[in-house]
Amino acid sequence: MTMIADNIHYQHGVKSQFYERNMKYMNPFEKATETINGLDRSASAEGLAKLILTLYNDAHPFSFSECTRSLDSDNLRLALQLINYYLTNGEDASVINAGNTICENWPHLIELSKAGSDAKADVLRKWREVITEDLDD
Repeated sequence: MTMIADNIHYQHGVKSQFYERNMKYMNPFEKATETINGLDRSASAEGLAKLILTLYNDAHPFSFSECTRSLDSDNLRLALQLINYYLTNGEDASVINAGNTICENWPHLIELSKAGSDAKADVLRKWREVITEDLDD
């Protein structure tokens, strides 16, 4: 279905009624993946991709404001649907599929999330060392 929707979506640069109807029946993670594919590396696409990664795997944390600050009202509504779906259904196949797609297509976000996680771990390690030294004194 994705290939059909992609072909119809990009035909003449106009969304068809068929594409719009099928988007209504997709769950939010499928909708977001389709939306990201149609946004061509825009700030909105990156924000949705960051949110999917954050929900998909806690090794890729991005703040809520970082994920949503560039979203228009339609994509913000989609972001809230992603969160609601995740809270209701957990990490099901659609979350995993969307996460894997983002990992494959947005590798710089994986690198960015790893850098953030590594920096946070370094700060925590330093704090623990200071606390341990204080306790030893």
